[in-house]
Amino acid sequence: MAAKFEIKGSGSRETVTVTKHGDTPTGLVAYTHPLLHQQYDVKYLVNSKFGRNAAINPIATAVTTETIIYTEGGVESWTGTDLTGDNDVNFTRSGIAGAEGVNVIDVTNFKNNDSFTLSDSPINPLSFERLMLRVNINDWETRDIKEVRIAMLSNNQQVSSSINLSDYVDTSNIGTWQVADIPMSDFIAQSSSVNAFIFTTIDQGKGSAPEYYLDSVKLISTTTPDLSDNIRFTASAAQGQKAYISSVRFTAVTTGKTELDSLEFFGIPELTKGIELVLRDDRQVFAALDARDLFSILSWGDTHVEAFGTNNNVTIIAEINLPEDTLLVDESKNQRIELIVRDDLSGITRFNVCAVLKTIQQQ
Repeated sequence: MAAKFEIKGSGSRETVTVTKHGDTPTGLVAYTHPLLHQQYDVKYLVNSKFGRNAAINPIATAVTTETIIYTEGGVESWTGTDLTGDNDVNFTRSGIAGAEGVNVIDVTNFKNNDSFTLSDSPINPLSFERLMLRVNINDWETRDIKEVRIAMLSNNQQVSSSINLSDYVDTSNIGTWQVADIPMSDFIAQSSSVNAFIFTTIDQGKGSAPEYYLDSVKLISTTTPDLSDNIRFTASAAQGQKAYISSVRFTAVTTGKTELDSLEFFGIPELTKGIELVLRDDRQVFAALDARDLFSILSWGDTHVEAFGTNNNVTIIAEINLPEDTLLVDESKNQRIELIVRDDLSGITRFNVCAVLKTIQQQ
């Protein structure tokens, strides 16, 4: 004799048939939906440059680069040319007190409309912020029109407005080296290709022409590195997998602390901009938490904090347990957890963040 039974799933209504023959014992486990296998993994949030250690300073530092035009008349200098043709300018004058090197440019014998150039391969003036030069005034009359004008040239054609050197130095300060710091924007460049600076003396009216020495002529460029990518530490589920975020753990090693201060950030003063922990994909943010101190992290929810070690090496751990099966990370959709560092954390010896992920695998 045989008995036939049917089991129907409540959701998909899949049917499993069980047939029992006589008194033969029958055992069966029937699944009417896919079997979900759960696996817990620890994923550290990492950055391509800094690895796991988020104890970094993401605040970009300006990098200054100098392009030497004249220094000691050496090989780094641009070519000096006296346009008057009578050698009234000396590009290798030595013996002037206070010079940075051995030689300076001596312009103490010019007359009205005398000029000299400093030339080299073409540069883009828009790539530089300032023209800087040291000036030592030997004599500068105050009567009538006395000036030294500087302009930019491209293939002997003037491609900028002229600026007056007297706007950037104190012409009454005789015999002292001064720094003329001239913004490149003051020249109002009309070309992106410049290969020379021309210096022209103006002497109109009573008295003699301006007399001066030049030293350490250089172009200054300043760049600020873009660290926006470097301050993001990320983690996701395994390739092609989905996982729930079970917990997030912050681990820091700091020095000189005997007890925890919740108004500090893991042993350093309260942050200004803070950190942010986000769950996102390429288009949107699904969840975000920010913190400037340890108290902020404690306010996130079920958080446990412990510290151990000595004054020389104290380890602080803060672990946040998240509601079960709430925040899902789907690697196939490029969903990820990100730690965004917006403040200087370099005062912490070591700092990393990891997430405990409950990976869901269908059987």
